Amino acid sequence: MFPFPKREPSKIAVVICVGVLLLVGCESPRSLQQSYELAPDLSIIETQVVICELEMNTIRREISDGSHLDGASMRRIDDALEKYQREIAFQATEISKAETYLIHNQTNVTYYQNNINKALVNHAKNQENYNKWVEIFKPYKADIKVEISRDESKKNKYRELILSYIKARAIPESNYFVADSCIYYVESAVLKDDVITINSHLAQYPNSYAGIRAVHASFNGQSLGQVHTEMQRPWNSSVGINTPCEHKINVVDAGLPATGIVEVLIEGFDFKKTLEINYGGTEQKIVKAGATIVLYGRRDGSHIILPVTFDGEGNKFTRDCLVDTGATLTTAPRSLLHVASTEERQFSTANGVVKMPIGKAMVSVGELSREISVAMTSSDEVSLLGANFFDDFVYTIDLENNAIYLIKR
Repeated sequence: MFPFPKREPSKIAVVICVGVLLLVGCESPRSLQQSYELAPDLSIIETQVVICELEMNTIRREISDGSHLDGASMRRIDDALEKYQREIAFQATEISKAETYLIHNQTNVTYYQNNINKALVNHAKNQENYNKWVEIFKPYKADIKVEISRDESKKNKYRELILSYIKARAIPESNYFVADSCIYYVESAVLKDDVITINSHLAQYPNSYAGIRAVHASFNGQSLGQVHTEMQRPWNSSVGINTPCEHKINVVDAGLPATGIVEVLIEGFDFKKTLEINYGGTEQKIVKAGATIVLYGRRDGSHIILPVTFDGEGNKFTRDCLVDTGATLTTAPRSLLHVASTEERQFSTANGVVKMPIGKAMVSVGELSREISVAMTSSDEVSLLGANFFDDFVYTIDLENNAIYLIKR
């Protein structure tokens, strides 16, 4: 054999080799050690999964009685499941990082391998639990979809009824608007004693949250400032309500004419709309011919008093009743209404909690007669015409004309 001469590698060859190593992404042993010198803390990840489990149990407990079957609960379920799935995916990523760490750091091998094995078991268990939660919430989500569909149907029906009423009243388009949660419309406006009083209504859809946050007025571009507003009903309800609103605009310094148009900016939670309202120097009563039934009475402060006829088992009498749609049942004195008691219920009154017998009676106001349950009071106190008399009707309370307008649902 011929011996080859010994040669040192040239500088060019060394540079080429280093360049090739850099191109293929190779790292030096020292850089590898620096990349994996911190091991992932797998216990913290498991804590986040436990928090997800607690959230799941809380949601199930709140919706199990059927009282929170709405869009908000649907979003909570979807968000909680998405967060749970995200934590499981993150757990898988961290386990992979821990395995890579163990390859490059051969210290405390048994300790880290035990942690990884435990995390793998927990990860499989968490994935199984996640799948169980998906199945648990399926029937709840189906029920929520049904309730959302029903609510939407109720809202559409209520919206159509109010718009039919507005059309029958010949209210101009400049005097009303339709929002996602309600319909706002103006009945009348009058200038008297340097104050424009705008009588309007906020017709709120069932299971919606609506309210007026602020009202501003202007005339020919001149601001009249923020308007004092009175609302006689709460902002949220499970049933459709028609809220009387009264806006008072002080114009003493504005020099407004006796008649004209005032611009009113109505700002709510989900709406912001400017209406052009005609006002006049005299207030005219307007008969609302589009209403199905009109009940006339007299005004007592902010309430309507109606003459009500009770007919129960032969005894018939007429009595003034205060319209109180916040009361569940209609009431009458037991000394006058002689009917058999079908049950007894507890009621919260100004004098505390009292028990009252309940009986059936024919109750009539004007042309409307209905057989309803009546709570019989022990004393000859003020009788109430409660919400059960107005079932199946959309109603408008008109303090201006001492009347209630009813539209069949």
